[in-house]
Amino acid sequence: MDIEATTYEKKGMFPLPHADIISICISNESCFDNSGPDVCCCIHAFGSVSNMKLENKRKPIVIKAMTSLGACIQTYNILELLSPHFVDTNNGFCFDLKKIAAHSSGSK
Repeated sequence: MDIEATTYEKKGMFPLPHADIISICISNESCFDNSGPDVCCCIHAFGSVSNMKLENKRKPIVIKAMTSLGACIQTYNILELLSPHFVDTNNGFCFDLKKIAAHSSGSK
């Protein structure tokens, strides 16, 4: 899982936990070790997606969320489907969990 957030409120510096979510990407990484069907989901809360090319002929599921909370809800649904096999995050595990918690609680 990897979460990208806007840095607008921090003038380009590291975003706060409650900063708006731009995108969340979740993958079970099965495409790399052929351990099962590949799952790759990309949730975005800004803009649109017109073309996406990934390695190994991956075909991600692209989901548009209307808000950061909507992106978090979709993330919970996907993680529930992948559990108990989902165990890692790409960037900072603590940062990603705090970001999801901040938006889920509605504490902006």
